[in-house]
Amino acid sequence: MKEIADWLTHNPLVVIIVFVVGMVAGAIGIITGWKTFYREFLAKSVNLPVGLLLIFLALAGCLGALLRNNNEGPRKPNDFTTVVGQKFGVQQVVLDERAFVRCSFEGTELVFKGDGGVILKDCSFDNPRFTIGPVAARTIGFLMAMYKNPLTRPLVEQLFEDIKTGTVHGRVPVTKLD
Repeated sequence: MKEIADWLTHNPLVVIIVFVVGMVAGAIGIITGWKTFYREFLAKSVNLPVGLLLIFLALAGCLGALLRNNNEGPRKPNDFTTVVGQKFGVQQVVLDERAFVRCSFEGTELVFKGDGGVILKDCSFDNPRFTIGPVAARTIGFLMAMYKNPLTRPLVEQLFEDIKTGTVHGRVPVTKLD
């Protein structure tokens, strides 16, 4: 479903056709005159069974929820915007969903919002600043709270050890608590 939605919204031909159809419909309304358009089309009553209307509204709601619910997660690294060999000075650079290759950051504020991954390959850093956005801040806040609790502190310490050694754990199913 996401592929179809992406194809429809990113296909220039579909966008142009929808635009042209909308413009033609608007032109017809203007050409025929508002009174005629209203009398011939809008003033007509249509009798629909209430059940059919409710089914249509339920299907439209489900379709809207499916299109709005993006459980795909962050983009894959090969979908990232790639920046090669660029020199960044005193400015903000958002890192999310970008691959930086052989770039230099001099006094740059590196902003990680937490909306997606980042790749930094063969880059140089001179006096950078690091800022996190709301999603990443919630994660760090969660880890800080866990670290303060003596019962969960070993989990956070193990996470940092895994980060240092480059160990990546896969996702595990989430168990709902009642």
